[in-house]
Amino acid sequence: MKLGIYDAIGIGTKTAAEVATACNTDREATTKLLNTLVGCRYLRHRDGRYELTPKASKWLLQSSVNSIADKLLFQYDEWDTVAEYEEY
Repeated sequence: MKLGIYDAIGIGTKTAAEVATACNTDREATTKLLNTLVGCRYLRHRDGRYELTPKASKWLLQSSVNSIADKLLFQYDEWDTVAEYEEY
């Protein structure tokens, strides 16, 4: 979520290089991440291009009315707070 991978792909298809450019990430590392997301069934891969599955589009795109993207981003703050409980 933090990298913007899902929104970089959007409702179309993109190559790993296009996603890496949009997210300002390393192309090789981005390719590995995208292939992992294919294995997890968040993405589909065909002819060198990646696209979101219908479920990923519904839940993970910021523009979706059903998006949980903000909640997932907020979880990073929650985890940081919980990690500091012992300090309180």
